[in-house]
Amino acid sequence: MTNPVEELARFALYTLRSPRGAARELLQMNLAPAVAWTALALVCILSALMFHLTLGLLAAGDPAELGEIAASPFGTVLLSGMALLILVFGVHLVGRAFGGQGELTGAVVLVSWLQAIFLLLQAVQVLFMLTVPLLADVIGTLGLVLFFWLLAPFVTELHGFRSVWSVLFGIIGSAFAIALVLSLLLVTLAGA
Repeated sequence: MTNPVEELARFALYTLRSPRGAARELLQMNLAPAVAWTALALVCILSALMFHLTLGLLAAGDPAELGEIAASPFGTVLLSGMALLILVFGVHLVGRAFGGQGELTGAVVLVSWLQAIFLLLQAVQVLFMLTVPLLADVIGTLGLVLFFWLLAPFVTELHGFRSVWSVLFGIIGSAFAIALVLSLLLVTLAGA
């Protein structure tokens, strides 16, 4: 019988070495939608716990200073959930708009795994914050690069696209467009 933690670590390393292969394996699992959405909810909860654990370990001050929503774990789960939902629907809908064939459940599975990888990276970053803070900043920067390193091949595999580079440029363009629309919406709502 294999150890589940060892299996997750092995698959995480495989994901870093072969993002498209890992995405293919995840999609071939054909998880039921309820399982995929449960996984997404779980990584939202774990993200909130990691955020508050990090604040506590680093004595980073009062979470209320970050805003009323971020002051409670429940609010942090909501923020994390909204961000991941935007990513899931962005991956699904934008990919479909460009002729992709991916299903929404596949997008949920891949985004959930992507967030799980980032939770592991966050844990490593926290360890470095406590021991070698300068390296923690480097890990944070590498995390941004890793995000695109994994997301582009995941989207490519999900939608059956050929070029990871085209998908990467599409992701960057879509991110700017979504950010622009959201900022215009916030400005409109703030003015109302």
